[in-house]
Amino acid sequence: NEAGEKMREEAAALALEDLLDWLVSEGQIAVLDATNSREKRRELIWQTIQQRSPDINILFIESVCDDEYMLEENFRSKIK
Repeated sequence: NEAGEKMREEAAALALEDLLDWLVSEGQIAVLDATNSREKRRELIWQTIQQRSPDINILFIESVCDDEYMLEENFRSKIK
């Protein structure tokens, strides 16, 4: 769904801007908890942070699930 994808991208961009506003003003550590599994989205996050505040260190943590039952339940929840 193209409209839904656009809304998710906009929400993700706003969340990142909020995170950066907080880090630049008073924060030291922040977690952007999101689905950033696509390389394109991770690159956009990286570029946005580097443009806004290049002295911020970035760490991507990937969680991998190979439990077939959990994956199946996750897939089913997405198609409801």
